[in-house]
Amino acid sequence: MLSEYIAHRIQEIHEKAYNKLVLVLASSAMASVLLSGLALLASPAFKYLAVVVLISSILLAEKIHKKTLEKTRKLLSNPEREAAARRYLATLKDLYTADEIIYRALAEPQIEDPVAKKEKKPIVASAPFFKARYAALRTRSKIVITATSLSIILPHFIVTKDIILTITVIAILLLARKVI
Repeated sequence: MLSEYIAHRIQEIHEKAYNKLVLVLASSAMASVLLSGLALLASPAFKYLAVVVLISSILLAEKIHKKTLEKTRKLLSNPEREAAARRYLATLKDLYTADEIIYRALAEPQIEDPVAKKEKKPIVASAPFFKARYAALRTRSKIVITATSLSIILPHFIVTKDIILTITVIAILLLARKVI
């Protein structure tokens, strides 16, 4: 039961990360297209700001991935930190009274409990599945980054016909595939 809860929590963490990623990339795409439009109307220097916005969104996407991986690792390494997991283990051990939990925490040394050890075993066994889910999240994110970047650069290239800037953005995309 604890392993199902941990799997659900990891899925929630991945969904939140993906939603953040899509939000960041969509807003950066809109800002970049607006800056490209301003480059046509006002000053050509704005087209370089569009590339800076794109680069910053890719770096922010990398940061989102690192935080997601760290949250997943923390959850897998010590699932008892979750309040729901603590309540579940306490119910299994029939120790749900708050006074008794405090008394035992102060009086007894912290040795791994056999009940907690038994519940953690399926979590440890299913760790490769969680890694596969994270790899799938990274793949989806790469697809979103590539699609967003292409949706930014194609209109920009068609309107401004700046080949050097297009090559720069393509190089950034190739580097981002290695980073993320």
